[in-house]
Formats: sequence, C-alpha cells, structure tokens
Amino acid sequence: MGPFFWLFPNFAYHYPHLKNGIVIVSLARQTKLRSRSRLRSRSRGNSMKFDHEKLDVYQVAIDFVMFSDDLAETLPRGRSYLTDQLQRAATSILLNIAEGAGEFSSKEKARFYRIALRSATESASLLDVFLHLKLIKHQSFSSARELLIRIISMLTKLVKSTTHR
Repeated sequence: MGPFFWLFPNFAYHYPHLKNGIVIVSLARQTKLRSRSRLRSRSRGNSMKFDHEKLDVYQVAIDFVMFSDDLAETLPRGRSYLTDQLQRAATSILLNIAEGAGEFSSKEKARFYRIALRSATESASLLDVFLHLKLIKHQSFSSARELLIRIISMLTKLVKSTTHR
C-alpha cells in the first residue's frame, strides 16, 4: 500500500474498493481518521511523533476542526459562505500551530502561533454570528467556545514563552 494507507491504516478496511485508486479526502475527514489512528498508534507503543503532535494545543485544535466539520453538515446550504469561513479559520489554527512547532527560530515560532491565535479569534466571532442567526444551539456554542478559549489560552502562553527566550 502507498503512503496514504500508511497514514490511515484502517482506511483500506473501510473503503476496500478505493485501495488501488487515487483517493481525495477532505481535510476534516483526514483529521478524524488521524485522530483514530493516533489513538491506535499510542496503544501500539509508537513513540515517534512530530513536534506539533506533542503539543496539547494541537490536539484541542483537532477537536475544534472536527466540531466545525460536524457543524458544517448541519447548517442550511444558504449559509455555506459562513461554514466555509469557519472551516478555513479552524484549519488555519491547526496548520499554523504545526508550522510554528516546526520552526527553529523563536521569532518565527511566535509569529505562527500569533497567526493561529488570530484564526482562533476569527472562529470565535463566527460562532457569535451563528448564535445570533440562530444557526447553532446554545449548548453547541458553549462547547465550541470552551475549546476556543482553551486554544487561545494555550497559544497565548506559547507566544509568551517563545518570545521570552
């Protein structure tokens, strides 16, 4: 099997008819599959990880990407511009955390973490819009808001710790 199946060991099991073809999977679906395979790899004792995978903020950001994907599936089609914006902002948080963790320069690390912080703030604003337009239930809003508050808090600490070196 190719590298795609190496990243997602159970993918071929769930989609055997796609085993030999080219597969395009949305980022949110990849994230769901990664989190499932991450749990399995921990149980197998696989200790090799990328730097960003060791960060708690990255794991919480994955949860937020999964939330935004689930939310996108429930919203009416007429609001696709809002769901698209939320999914891009949520993905931006995740990607900038990963890029920052991969940097050697403290200044560059802090810059990527600040970009992720701005994307988290943008996501919070979008959730406010969803709530005021009555597109999201208050319970879902509160859960997502708690995730974002955790993300923002952790990113703020990361920025401060990397700039004070």
